[in-house]
Amino acid sequence: STVWFDLNTTVATNLNGVFEVTLDIGTLTDGTVCNLSDPKIINLISAMRYSYIRVGGTEADFTHYALNDTSRHFPMPAPPKPFTRTLSGGMWDWFMTFAQTVGAKVLFGLNAGPPVRTPEGAWTSEMAAQMVAHNAEKFPGVMGGYEFGNEPDLYPLNFPGVFPNGTQWARDMQLVRTLLNLYDPGLLTVCCDVMYTPLLGSLLPIEKEFVAAGGLEWTNITTWHYYPLFGKPMDRFLPQWIDPYFATPERLAMPLTLNEAHKWATHASDDAGPTAQVWLGETASASFGGQVNVSDSWVDSMAAVDKAGLITRLGQQRAFRQEICADHWTSANQTTTNSAPYTLLDRDHNPRPTFYVMWLFRQLVGDRAFASQSSPEYAGVRAYAYAARAGVHATPAGASGRSVVFTFVNPDNNTRSDLNMCFHTGSTQPASGSVAAVYAVGACNGELTGKSVCINGAEMTADSEGHLAPLPAPTGMPLLQQPGSGCFALPVSAVMAPHSVWFLVVDL
Repeated sequence: STVWFDLNTTVATNLNGVFEVTLDIGTLTDGTVCNLSDPKIINLISAMRYSYIRVGGTEADFTHYALNDTSRHFPMPAPPKPFTRTLSGGMWDWFMTFAQTVGAKVLFGLNAGPPVRTPEGAWTSEMAAQMVAHNAEKFPGVMGGYEFGNEPDLYPLNFPGVFPNGTQWARDMQLVRTLLNLYDPGLLTVCCDVMYTPLLGSLLPIEKEFVAAGGLEWTNITTWHYYPLFGKPMDRFLPQWIDPYFATPERLAMPLTLNEAHKWATHASDDAGPTAQVWLGETASASFGGQVNVSDSWVDSMAAVDKAGLITRLGQQRAFRQEICADHWTSANQTTTNSAPYTLLDRDHNPRPTFYVMWLFRQLVGDRAFASQSSPEYAGVRAYAYAARAGVHATPAGASGRSVVFTFVNPDNNTRSDLNMCFHTGSTQPASGSVAAVYAVGACNGELTGKSVCINGAEMTADSEGHLAPLPAPTGMPLLQQPGSGCFALPVSAVMAPHSVWFLVVDL
């Protein structure tokens, strides 16, 4: 496979490793398999060096904040009607202490649903003001910002008869911005968490209406949500035999499925407009808690690396993985002995494959993405390029200059692929004979459904306290320049295995 790069063209900035993470508010209101005081989970999430943890989800718009209740016992006290869930102050403070300990800022999804609206549809800010004041007093510096609601385009499904519009959302965001300015003008405002579903995209034109009504004036970040496939609970609504979007390992690995992320990311960017800063605010491989042997397996890791490349090509900066851990989808997914399939950690806080791959990604990838293109586009190996994180170099000699991380994804189940790297005329490129530091990553058993990850042949593990095994040493491979061209070939022996991912660090 031949892949092209232009290292002089930056397509996205301020990435900080791209991947962030979520914790559903339902995990805090329903009961949680996340023991946020456990040193194991603290050490694992600390190792990720996340910038943000997002707390939101569908339940955010049903939740009452009982911040004077210091308990964190389940079940939570019954909320006043029309709320259906309670978030106690004790539970919330427990989570905030966890976030503070692991060094992440918090993005919290304020309730924007019918329970906090007037009969005319106007948002009332009293409960939100209590939350903002509480956090400012008890956890100064921990909050990164506030989202407004969750997936308003799905309100007709979650709140029958309710059809929100972006014009009202823009008026509401002005109130949110005014509220946050009373405590910290530096807090981010985030909107609108629109869900782009497979095949249909967004079900209501809320984002376009929001932008047209001037909502971006009050908004720092616009967000969209995306799951390329459906998890098992969807079969309650649509028989599997007539739907092409039910999650299977083979379907997730198909280039057609992977390319859908680029399609809907383009729609999300277009709907938000050219001046908006866009993040993928919630994502995994399959919705409704994920799918066993898909979301909890190697194929999910491969798709995640590819998705990061596709969205950063469009200038989007962050992708928030759903979620750290949870059990509120276990029965629906026919797994009562483990956490929901799409979580990064299982019920015992053991990392799943995607945890390790995202950890490696965040160890290597820095703050910028560069232009890249596969040839032919999206066929064979898929390739992306990023600035390396500070301190990451292929060789000790490279420490005085800058380095680049190339990610290669081979989704093909049958083809072992060689790699040719070409650089556009005028682009910065490696010197002939440069040595690439290669991290070859895949399922240890070579299967899409593999549950363990090997890097350069060594299985990644974590001990009982959440300390990760050291990153295996990279393999050094010379880059052989082809005469008279800006193309480089790796040695003949450097062949990517089927459905594998490579990270190449190259000094410039």
